[in-house]
Amino acid sequence: TDTVLILIGAGAIAGLISVSDLSTQIVHLISVMGISGTFLAPISGILMGLAVGSTSTAVILATGSFGPAILDMGTSSLSAAVMVHTGATVIDSVPQGNYFHITAQSMNMTIKERIRVIPYEMCVGGVMTIVATILYGFILN
Repeated sequence: TDTVLILIGAGAIAGLISVSDLSTQIVHLISVMGISGTFLAPISGILMGLAVGSTSTAVILATGSFGPAILDMGTSSLSAAVMVHTGATVIDSVPQGNYFHITAQSMNMTIKERIRVIPYEMCVGGVMTIVATILYGFILN
């Protein structure tokens, strides 16, 4: 089925990202831009969610690729986990992800109709990420 192929594709993308120097490049970019290291956790979740279209795969990939750098910047393990997870929900329902197709099929939606839902999902994930980053990145860290 298409869901199985999507999961295989997500695994392949995850494999490529994990052996690349993408995490090093992103950490360098954040440092050069002067962005607080606290934002690395949600940014890594967002980027990996977009890349693989799966929250669980994005979290696994982000923690494996960015985990040491996030913790080296002084973020606690709990705070990092919360911010990576919420970040991964921002852009996880994209056309290359399994939830995108599962929800479209279960509601008898066309791809065009399903794409119209993405901005709403991004708003929900964005609010979760902003709240988590404020709480766990700055107040409770």
